[in-house]
Amino acid sequence: MKIIRKKNIPVWIISLPMNFRSKKKYYQIAGIAGDKIIHEHFLGKKILLRCLSSKDHKKTVDGLVDIIKKTGTDRYDPKRKMIFHEFYKKHKPDIFLEECLVTKEKSIMKNILQSFYQKTKGDRKIGLYADIITIYNPRKMKMIKNVYEGQEKSDCFQFRDQKNKPKAILGIIVLKN
Repeated sequence: MKIIRKKNIPVWIISLPMNFRSKKKYYQIAGIAGDKIIHEHFLGKKILLRCLSSKDHKKTVDGLVDIIKKTGTDRYDPKRKMIFHEFYKKHKPDIFLEECLVTKEKSIMKNILQSFYQKTKGDRKIGLYADIITIYNPRKMKMIKNVYEGQEKSDCFQFRDQKNKPKAILGIIVLKN
């Protein structure tokens, strides 16, 4: 594992074996390595996580990480509509995040990577493997409540400081083959 600091945003690079014989092995290996980073730096804290696949953005991993560090988000193209745009546009989310309290007992990465694959399979009709996981500070983000019927909490968030979005990032985990 390599750590690169640029503009005070740590980037942890996890090198994965070239080929996986199964999704289970991918989740297991990436999950253990990612949990090690998350537990080491965020144990006992609440964090917000965003998984994405560079394939979904048609950009290189490094190119997308540079955009995230510079802008605070992977939402770099104002013309590109979010998934289910018609449903979400009235709520105006900046990004979708998973809220998580980091505890010793909790395997975070394996679960979030599996969830991302399943959601992309449902949303896009093809399962995508996440290769970038951005970790956000919940104090720098505002949850948009009551997006989904019968639920106060949601996965929709806005940046509290729209002019300084990168300040909300605690770190970025990159999965590379």
